[in-house]
Amino acid sequence: MVTIKDVAKEANVAISTVSNVLNNVDVVSPLTRIKVLEAVKKLNYTPNLNGKYLKMSKTGFIGLFLTTVGGPFFGKLISKMHKECRKAGYGLTIFLNDDTNIEKSVQAILGKRVDGAIILNETVTPEHIQTFENLEMPIVFLDREIEHKKIKSVVIDNEQGMYLVVNYLLNLGHKNIGYIHGVLSNYDEIQRYKGYRKALEENDIAYNKNCELQGFYSENDAYKAIQAYVNSKKPLPTAIVAANDQMACGCIDGLKDLGYKVPQDVSIIGFDNIEKGRYYNPTLTTIDPNADEIAMKAVKVLLDLIQANNTRSHIVPVKLLTRKSCKFILPKEIELEPEEIDVELEIEE
Repeated sequence: MVTIKDVAKEANVAISTVSNVLNNVDVVSPLTRIKVLEAVKKLNYTPNLNGKYLKMSKTGFIGLFLTTVGGPFFGKLISKMHKECRKAGYGLTIFLNDDTNIEKSVQAILGKRVDGAIILNETVTPEHIQTFENLEMPIVFLDREIEHKKIKSVVIDNEQGMYLVVNYLLNLGHKNIGYIHGVLSNYDEIQRYKGYRKALEENDIAYNKNCELQGFYSENDAYKAIQAYVNSKKPLPTAIVAANDQMACGCIDGLKDLGYKVPQDVSIIGFDNIEKGRYYNPTLTTIDPNADEIAMKAVKVLLDLIQANNTRSHIVPVKLLTRKSCKFILPKEIELEPEEIDVELEIEE
């Protein structure tokens, strides 16, 4: 069994230095910290912290681990989580990182700086999760489905949401449906695109790869992407589905600025039900992911894990909200030419 002495020897540092790194004590230089963490990873060392944890008092805080707080969805999620934590007597601490400093966030969990963690963070790897499992840390993931004694998940039913969207458009007569991707490695994006493809395949509709754009969950990037698409002279689909509302709004603006009308020329649907969509012109048809329910369930499940109560993972259902950004179109085979319409008028004298 690998011990802390082995890690110290591998990193060529003192045992106390290894202890300081593992406990996130801010007295170690960045280079030394990296050496120790690399040795921990190389030796697959798992600290035996159980005895220490039993002696430690609770922090009274829950940690929310994210890579961004940008966008209306995160604002709503954080606000509701904060309220639920306060109701339960806990504070909420937010930890932000990118792929260059994920280990700081991981050490915040391993160092017991919070009593439990809610994670929506694609930089957390399977290796990190294995360490959390070994230590039986109370954790709830919002960006992947997982089931363990002390680790659960609360996720949006992304696939079903996008499946509903595409079937709604098919029922309106649309057969050529484009798609604006978010971040390709993101869990929500993967599941939403899966629902898009599933609905098309079940209805024997061939998807057109040329009608797929990249918007990176950004309104500005979606605006640029749709304008570049139109300027390339490719034919527009009759409808476009965006993986979030911000990209849908960017798409609408990009089309408007080129002289197109929504939904007269192109129908647009988003995902997330942000406040802006309710007042947009046109008002945006979207999927409500039920952010409040996600926040409430995530906090409740985590508190159950902290208190050693029986609990389980959840997939939170979504709802389609139909507004004014989509229109019904007639199938081509039954469209009537003007000369085929015979109208008799009766004029009273």
